[in-house]
Amino acid sequence: MSKYSPLYNSIWNDNQFEEYSPEKKLLFIFLSNNQEVNKSGIYKITIRQIQFYTGIDKKLINDFINELINEQKLKYDFDKGIIFIKNVYKYQKGMIKNQNIMLLSIKRQYELVTTDFWEDFLEIYKEDKTIKFFINEVINGSLIDHQLYINKDINKDKDINKDINKEEKPKKTKTTPKPAVKEIIIPNFVDTETWNNFVNMRKEIKKPLTDSIAAGCIKNLTKFEDIKAGNANLALENSIAGGYQGLFEPKTINNFNNNSRLGF
Repeated sequence: MSKYSPLYNSIWNDNQFEEYSPEKKLLFIFLSNNQEVNKSGIYKITIRQIQFYTGIDKKLINDFINELINEQKLKYDFDKGIIFIKNVYKYQKGMIKNQNIMLLSIKRQYELVTTDFWEDFLEIYKEDKTIKFFINEVINGSLIDHQLYINKDINKDKDINKDINKEEKPKKTKTTPKPAVKEIIIPNFVDTETWNNFVNMRKEIKKPLTDSIAAGCIKNLTKFEDIKAGNANLALENSIAGGYQGLFEPKTINNFNNNSRLGF
């Protein structure tokens, strides 16, 4: 399963986009559709990486990024190599119905990337229901562990703060319960918390792990880890953030996806 960033075809009729040179159009699309782009629009990418994957001159890259900064389409920290594309979240949330997945992805990126751009992100989207919940329960510290909210439906019109600590009753089933997946032996190189988050995410998307599927996942994780240390946990994190039921070998930034459909 591929990771997609939508690029709306209306971009081709945008007056500013029409004025861009072919190199600038490529840069514009690459910045919003490379593999590092996530649901917040805040991610790490250096000028050298952009130059490597696009083949465009460094000076033109710097000039164009400064041009987009002046147009207030993005922010870029040239020292740390961190970018914030302002409209990514606005379009991403329209593509993903399960807002718990959006919340988990943003929380994960918030923990990984330290930047003042988060203040700008929160200010822009402070009226959004998902981001309000993120600010009140995560940023303000009253909810530390995302496992406490991952199974909550934040789209319902209810007092989330009041309901968040209520214990959910297990659903009744007519079939005989299968042995718990926790009996699977997790290798030492797999972070237990990350594995549990993956198991919970599978339940959330109604694709719970069976013993046989879990064993297959462990086999794949072992294969990824043999290729490169740390790959196993990275594969789990990627699947959690994307809401994928499978596990895939982590890859570096690829060329932008021709099937993508989203602009700034």
